[in-house]
Amino acid sequence: MILKTVALLALMAAIFVADTLTRYEIAVAVFYILAILAASALLPVRTTRLLTALAVLLTLASFALTRSGAYDTGLVNLAISLLAIGITAHLALKAVAARAAAERTQNRLFHIARATSLGEMAASIAHEVNQPLAAIATSASACQRWLDQTPPNLDRARQAARRMEDDAHRASEVIARIRAVTQARKTAPQAIAPAHAIHETLALYTHELEHEQIRLLLDLPDSLPAVHADPILLQQVLGNLVGNALDALRQVPPAERTLRIAVHAGGNGFAEFTVEDSGSGFAPGDATQLFDPFWTTRDNGAGLGLSIARSIVTAHGGEIAAHPAPGRGARLVFWLPVGKKASHD
Repeated sequence: MILKTVALLALMAAIFVADTLTRYEIAVAVFYILAILAASALLPVRTTRLLTALAVLLTLASFALTRSGAYDTGLVNLAISLLAIGITAHLALKAVAARAAAERTQNRLFHIARATSLGEMAASIAHEVNQPLAAIATSASACQRWLDQTPPNLDRARQAARRMEDDAHRASEVIARIRAVTQARKTAPQAIAPAHAIHETLALYTHELEHEQIRLLLDLPDSLPAVHADPILLQQVLGNLVGNALDALRQVPPAERTLRIAVHAGGNGFAEFTVEDSGSGFAPGDATQLFDPFWTTRDNGAGLGLSIARSIVTAHGGEIAAHPAPGRGARLVFWLPVGKKASHD
């Protein structure tokens, strides 16, 4: 800052000498506005004000020391120079104040955005972890029932305990994935068998499908290509779609509850996943809003499931869409790129 101040003082000194040596008719003093503009951009406000005051004093001193030219014209030029210096300093300082106000506003917006992001992240974690936790609670209840039988059904109880262990690991993996996303780490897509991912997801809802008397239809051809995706994130997408379908199916009589899941080669290097239900469906005008964050048609919904699903599918280079199902219900379709080799890990 010292070097900048010295440079501006040198410029003002040069202007002073030129203004003093020239005739009254030449208004060299107006060039002080260059020093004032430079000071407002490079130096603190207080320094700019001091340099403005110095420019006024130097202009008056130059006028007093000048000995050639028309005096009356010199008075007019003096007034013009002082007016130009004053107006320039005023506008420059106003611009500095406006920039400072804009920076303060930007900082406030940054903190608001950060707080909003933290809130969305917390809501996302709660929403995603809720599925495996609910499955753990369901398996625990089933395990308790098998153990309470006379004699206890130990095989079934062990199966329920294994499901609880698997779901606990799944919840841990979900949190790990969200942490990786927030820390800008890349996930590890791999070739996955679609049928395997679907069966793994449906295992979380086995009890609910039976309890709600939902007829499950699977269309999983043997020749399905593998998809290139992160296995946990793919199960999150499927889990969100299946969970939404089950919520919609509760709104219709048990005899009309059907859930259809299909995968087909969609062409152009993509596999097409379809999750279709015969539930309450959605209004035609709601199709464009279904994927908006925090928008939901359910009273107890968080409005995050489809938004998260779209983010995951898009991050994998795919697309997702929602359509009314034939007759009644909803059909959710998403496309993922095909991988080279299926993985059943």
